[in-house]
Amino acid sequence: LQWIDLGKTKPYWSVLSHDKFVNPSSGDIKTFYELGVVEFQFVINVLRRLDITLADYSTCLEYGCGLGRVTQAMSRHFSHTYGYDISNEHIELARNQLSKNETNNISFKLISELKELDSLPKVDFFYSQLVLQHNPPSLILYILEKLFKSLNKNGIGYFQVPTYLSNYSFHHEFHKST
Repeated sequence: LQWIDLGKTKPYWSVLSHDKFVNPSSGDIKTFYELGVVEFQFVINVLRRLDITLADYSTCLEYGCGLGRVTQAMSRHFSHTYGYDISNEHIELARNQLSKNETNNISFKLISELKELDSLPKVDFFYSQLVLQHNPPSLILYILEKLFKSLNKNGIGYFQVPTYLSNYSFHHEFHKST
């Protein structure tokens, strides 16, 4: 519910929590989307160092697409891009932004239940940054398993997860059904 509320009240700030994105001007919104291009260029540079070129891949999926900041940048490198998010408010703002730019090779999908991850499209590349960290470890693993299953043979997953946080603990109790 937090992301739905933030989608209504502070959508840009919920993606990049900088003061200028609380009530962004049109110039700030332009900067917001330009930062998506910069972020995806970093990904391209990492892949280049690994001798991987995106020209060999045609489809991608961004999990946690938010307002389409990186989704839009990725769509320039793939024939089709999928953007998945849990906030309909974010997805609607992303659609509005991309329609202004006449971007038509992106499909957005709202994830309202975990079982919907069973029907992810098969893709060559998936991307998820600043998203999985908002979940407990068991849910991060579950989501990653579904994302990896969505990859075509020789596909690439590029994602960020927390690896250590001082004083963090997680306890999960399993309840046996009777």
